[in-house]
Amino acid sequence: MVDTRRNLAALQALLADNQEGSISPQDVRDMLVTTLGSYGSLVKNALATTSIGTGAWVQIPFEAAGEASAAVSVDAAQNRLTAQVAGVWLAEYHVAGQLEAPLATLVQSQLYKNGATIDNQSWDQVELAVVDQYRSLRGGGLFSLSVGDYLELYAAHDDGGSQDFKLQYGWLRMRLIG
Repeated sequence: MVDTRRNLAALQALLADNQEGSISPQDVRDMLVTTLGSYGSLVKNALATTSIGTGAWVQIPFEAAGEASAAVSVDAAQNRLTAQVAGVWLAEYHVAGQLEAPLATLVQSQLYKNGATIDNQSWDQVELAVVDQYRSLRGGGLFSLSVGDYLELYAAHDDGGSQDFKLQYGWLRMRLIG
């Protein structure tokens, strides 16, 4: 049986005082998925280099699937998280890395939904003017996702030419909130 998110009144009715011993294992699973939520994540633990070019958004690679519930399909090979449940999702990311050569401008990051940019998201940009200086990129937002919609993380800069960005660590995660 599918675990079901329930409102507070429904949970209180399911998990009353249990005088008759009628709380089922499914009731407990429904309570857990409601309180812990539906979630999924991608993680990056080891140093890897990604080349980001001028004005061209390049997908940030992750190396492994993090924790996930059945509501999220985690695809580490495609570097994406796919909603298996329709609803409002909170998506967040944080990556840290450094450039091979100094830039006089900014490195920018943003989330893509189904391969395209998303309106109404918070995104980050940082100046990386010193070689071997680690900086973080963070962002996220609330997104209405249908079953099969997926999120990916991209980065770009506008300083001319291509730069190697050494991605040290990071994560991309999403959680169903409504």
